[in-house]
Amino acid sequence: MSDTVSSRDVFICFSKARPGEARVAIDLKDQLEQLGLFAFEYEDWSWVAGDFGDERAVNRGALSHMLTCSVVVLISPHSGVASVGVQTEMDLLRSLGSPVILLYWSPEGWHPLLSPPELEGLNIVWSLEGTSVKGDVEQNASEHLARQLSAASWIAYHLRRAASDHAATGGRLLALIPGGPRDPLLRLRLSSTEVQASGPNDPNLEELAASVAADAAVDDLRTFVHAWRAGSDLLAERLVDEAKFSLRHPVKTLGTALEALCRHACNRKPEFRDLPYDVLQRRGQTLTRLDRPIEAIAVLQEALTMSPADAHWEIFQQISFAQEAAAKDHLTNAILSMTHAIESAPTADIKCTMTYNRGVIRAGALSTQAEADADFSFVVDHGSRVIRHSALRGRARTRTVDGDYNGAIADYTQILAEADATPRIAVSAWMDRGALYNKQERLDEAIADWTKAINAADAEPLQKFRSLEARGQALEKLGRRREAADDYETATRFSSIDKDYRAELVSTITRLRS
Repeated sequence: MSDTVSSRDVFICFSKARPGEARVAIDLKDQLEQLGLFAFEYEDWSWVAGDFGDERAVNRGALSHMLTCSVVVLISPHSGVASVGVQTEMDLLRSLGSPVILLYWSPEGWHPLLSPPELEGLNIVWSLEGTSVKGDVEQNASEHLARQLSAASWIAYHLRRAASDHAATGGRLLALIPGGPRDPLLRLRLSSTEVQASGPNDPNLEELAASVAADAAVDDLRTFVHAWRAGSDLLAERLVDEAKFSLRHPVKTLGTALEALCRHACNRKPEFRDLPYDVLQRRGQTLTRLDRPIEAIAVLQEALTMSPADAHWEIFQQISFAQEAAAKDHLTNAILSMTHAIESAPTADIKCTMTYNRGVIRAGALSTQAEADADFSFVVDHGSRVIRHSALRGRARTRTVDGDYNGAIADYTQILAEADATPRIAVSAWMDRGALYNKQERLDEAIADWTKAINAADAEPLQKFRSLEARGQALEKLGRRREAADDYETATRFSSIDKDYRAELVSTITRLRS
């Protein structure tokens, strides 16, 4: 298993075939990445070689490795039983004892307070109730659930890291905080069986932090300070403002306690305030993620002056991302920094990835479309399958801008020949190829592509809406009025649609059905 896979933080357990579950999972992955956490993607799933129904196809060793990440988010079925794949994962979870965050559904679903047999034996540290109607989830509800689940995952991640990587500092401090609510995660624990310290429910965190910092080994304190200042402190600040309901108190407590420990450690050893280049590098990356690119550039440039030559490529790449975020209308500096990164790339695979990234930046300006096409073509010729599919999509879009519709269609067709390898890229490829077929008046082919996008488990709500809208227009153009009205009616059920546009669609539906 690759290093990339082994570094994942969260496993999301859900059935791809259920649209509501898949929608929340996609939104959750996006929210996790904003917090610097990463979930397993489908291309990481090397533990199953064939159909889920074939027990012999399951590589339980690989799956066990994946399920022992910091936290598992279990998105339960809206009703009925879980898929065979989810049941396989849950069986292993029972034996591993990994911390589980549960999303269950009202009015139907596996309500944890009712102790359903499906949840027996799982180490559920926190649960969240979601509402589904006819097995589906509205877009705004999906985004809300994802934000809450990502905040809970962030708490669980830091509890796991404190216990495993900083047992004598952060782990010791958090263990001194007494228990409170029923759910383990809300009292900063990852198991209901962990022994609780005695003391008041609102301890003096400053005093506890000072006591831990006073007698901890210097090396342990240094390691903790560097880990916290690498960006976790910045994310804690944001989450304190954003966490809702029951999560607000544990997020605030965790952030306040660890920040206090960091300050007391630096008071004891002032040299800890001078951060090494790799810590500054991660801090700069976090600042970019938090949409603070000007601050990020300054921090990353400081890291660059301190770093060894073999680390320059990665820092240049991160400076490029920050420059792109800071100046969308003037990308010269971002392109130059990414070029420096490519020139110092240590491997051919890394060079391909960064060449693709430069192509994306160049594609953001009309004046550099030809250069973007050249970058994408290099990756298509030299990259591995996943990055190659991304490059094919990028090249197809630059060719579309240039009016080369047949060339763009050919690129999308290459992606879709292996759609299962990159399912999320496949959705956008079906949508975009459908739009090109539509421009060429090849309406039947366009409708077929949009239908694939609509039915894809990995399609996001906006993608489904746009595909329904486009298919409806094509059906209407072909005189298939009833089918067009059905698509428009389905589109009106999306919660994010503008009320005036919804009224316009309703009027169109009435006309088509008359």
